[in-house]
Amino acid sequence: MPVRVVVVACVLGFVPQRLCSLMNDLMTASPPGAGVLETARAGDQTIVLRARATAPLRLLCPRRGASAAWVYASSYGGGLVGGDHTRLRVDVQPGSQCVLCTQASTKVYRCGPGKQCRQEVEASVGRDGLLVVAPDPITCFADAWYQQQQSFCLQEGGNLVLVDWVTSGRHARNEVWEFAHYATRFSIEYAGRLVVADALVLDPAQGPLRSPYRVGRFHCLATMVVLGDQLTPLVDVAWQTQTTDTPQQHSRQIETVSSFDGGVILRVAGMSTEGVFRTLQQRLSFLEPLLGDAPWSRKW
Repeated sequence: MPVRVVVVACVLGFVPQRLCSLMNDLMTASPPGAGVLETARAGDQTIVLRARATAPLRLLCPRRGASAAWVYASSYGGGLVGGDHTRLRVDVQPGSQCVLCTQASTKVYRCGPGKQCRQEVEASVGRDGLLVVAPDPITCFADAWYQQQQSFCLQEGGNLVLVDWVTSGRHARNEVWEFAHYATRFSIEYAGRLVVADALVLDPAQGPLRSPYRVGRFHCLATMVVLGDQLTPLVDVAWQTQTTDTPQQHSRQIETVSSFDGGVILRVAGMSTEGVFRTLQQRLSFLEPLLGDAPWSRKW
């Protein structure tokens, strides 16, 4: 009965339009794993207008006292099982700042025949907005099948930091690149123009992953993208002071930095997840003055 009263009030115009939208969302049946996240600027703070998800996806929004909104994506049981499919839509309105993290590494459990795990993220960033996507790595168990697709659309003046990384599996169980399939793809549009499109596919059907011609000795692969007028000057200053050793034949870690119109891409391949984590954490430290904190500053 209370819901019906609110709906009638919405029709008559007695309830603000935003509340009407929220009530309609609550009444609309969402498929499993669907999520919506929306942030907006309010004074000198960012507020979360909407954060809604259905199992197995969860969205947690703790209050951190910072200018940005910090949101943690999680799943029931701490991972994905065969057949799980999550779809998250993110809207960062003009001038707002959103940091999207995870509580821990996303574990992809063993998938039975014909079972697959998929995750999709579709995000838009308004003018002078900032979206930081800094999850913990994906960890696929033996015989896991995982596919990820992320797309970002930035208005002119929008800013984005994206981290996408994967580990070789559960070392304690002697599982090293033992999954059945791993694929991750992302695309970034800026002011209506495609500026970055990247894909990584690791499938043992195409040859042994531990071959020196493929993943070889490395146990962690990471890609970081930084794009936007607010960020690139900070990156130029911060990263100049962070030296990168020239890779040797048996280096424990290899880093490469390349630039594109309006941004930079960092790629890291390391023999340890901890080593790659420290590198990414250091590279992300330039965000602290903007966000009031840095991603992963309270982790590991």
